[in-house]
Amino acid sequence: MSKPVERVEIITGIHRRRRHTAEEKVRLVEQTMQPGMKVSAVARLYGVAPSLLFQWRRRMSKGGGGISAEMIRDMMLDCVERRFNALRAPFPVQWPADNGPGYTAAETTDFAAALKATASAMPSSKP
Repeated sequence: MSKPVERVEIITGIHRRRRHTAEEKVRLVEQTMQPGMKVSAVARLYGVAPSLLFQWRRRMSKGGGGISAEMIRDMMLDCVERRFNALRAPFPVQWPADNGPGYTAAETTDFAAALKATASAMPSSKP
């Protein structure tokens, strides 16, 4: 006979997936590093996929190495959701691409287009 379900979490709203702040990620990764703690136990405790925790651990062990394209896309979506309370901007908006659109990952550019955002190259110096 199977065990009864102890907890059920219902996620409502317009968000397609949960967003974790950098502080939450660091806190969870630090817990997995504690003596006797296992990634699967921390994942189960906080309702996070173990593979996601392993991915965060791997990134943090590399020393951060900058911001990944995935993090940029997460920030873009978060900004649109906060500003417009929707998954897409109601009108075209520009987002700054520090290195210019030629250095932006194609997947990020496509993602931005789906949000109604276009890359805007920032000037290399002030006028």
